[in-house]
Amino acid sequence: REGGEGDAAVEELSRECRVNKATAVLVDSGAAGAPRDLARVCAEQESARGNFPGPVPVIRRFPSTLLPLQAAEAASVGAKAVAIPGASFVAEAEAMGLLCAACAALDLEMVAEVSDGAEIDAAFEAGVRVFCIRGVADLDEALALRARVPAACAAIAAIPAQQEESNELEEARAVKAGGFDGVLLIEAALDPAQDTGYVAWVLGALQSKKSATFNFGAMGTSGEITNNGQNGGIGSVPQEAARRDPKGWAKAQKEAKSIVADYKKGNRPLGKTN
Repeated sequence: REGGEGDAAVEELSRECRVNKATAVLVDSGAAGAPRDLARVCAEQESARGNFPGPVPVIRRFPSTLLPLQAAEAASVGAKAVAIPGASFVAEAEAMGLLCAACAALDLEMVAEVSDGAEIDAAFEAGVRVFCIRGVADLDEALALRARVPAACAAIAAIPAQQEESNELEEARAVKAGGFDGVLLIEAALDPAQDTGYVAWVLGALQSKKSATFNFGAMGTSGEITNNGQNGGIGSVPQEAARRDPKGWAKAQKEAKSIVADYKKGNRPLGKTN
């Protein structure tokens, strides 16, 4: 997206997410203008540090396998978490274990977007403790898959935003009743200039105190929104992988720190952020 009014709209969307108590703001790397939007959202959230409400975590979503260099890039501009496909943990288990170590060195939470039990098991083995169930056939399948997520982990359900007759609120009620910790509203804000009003409304509706059975959180995004319930915000990557492969873990951490240090100095092999 171009600067000027586009940047102002992204910043206003970020602000509304914070003011309306989103748990986090997610920026999809597959969307147009994502690198610029990520930087603007991170900067806007950081501007609220020391104030109330304070900044909420920013998540960078990658629709394909994530490289340590990309994780370092996201961390260097202020992202607190990365979301990646659960299929990557099944197909590239060793690489994902080392990526988990790199993210730990960068203080980045890893969120696995999963659609079956095998992906949950593989991501958990790598060290992931936050799961987003996404890409399943229907709500019933999501509710059934929730039982596969280990009890010590957070489970978020992805549901489409801006449905007819505001049906996303009914689905959010259903996933809360099914034991989910939060919801991710898919494509809640594809156009910040047009969708900020919707984001403010839906966050308020998800957290309404008028109903004792539906006081639920959500995550906001320049593309999608999430709201987390009683478990609170983003957690931390555990260290099981470090115990299994201490040399690999230490090497990945060293490489990640070197990458982000070089990136901050202006050495950006991925290309200039636009």
